[in-house]
Amino acid sequence: MQLVKMRQALTNMVTSESSEEINTDKDGANVAKDTILDMFFWSQVKYVLQISKPIYYMTKFVDSDQPIIGEVYEQINSMLGQIKDIVEPKDVTLYNYIHAEMENQWEMLNVPLHALAYVLTPKYYHPSSLSTPAPGGKQEKTTPRSRGSIKTYYCIG
Repeated sequence: MQLVKMRQALTNMVTSESSEEINTDKDGANVAKDTILDMFFWSQVKYVLQISKPIYYMTKFVDSDQPIIGEVYEQINSMLGQIKDIVEPKDVTLYNYIHAEMENQWEMLNVPLHALAYVLTPKYYHPSSLSTPAPGGKQEKTTPRSRGSIKTYYCIG
């Protein structure tokens, strides 16, 4: 985010006459100047920041001292939905890759205790919560949350 905020200052720096006098490495200075003045570079920076934002908020959410174990499943689904809304229209292959990697990580970390905590969190079964569409449009047929819930039912049943 700071890089985007500094864009104008960086542009001023590489286009000023004094920067040409100071630079001893002309090749490196030209690469930096070309990059800073490249519109495609800045569009990609913004795209990466958009993708990173839901991941950052998820990381911030789980790094708290609050009793949130039952909320993790919902936050994972929300994060994946937000990423889908950002990435899928531009690059389906990239979205499928990100989704598969997150699913793989989730499978390694998924434990029945998390699913049980989700199942025992009443707010997710309130009619207002159930009638609100999930981020990314429709609910997936099998989500990390539902797979974990099914595993929990088998473990405690």
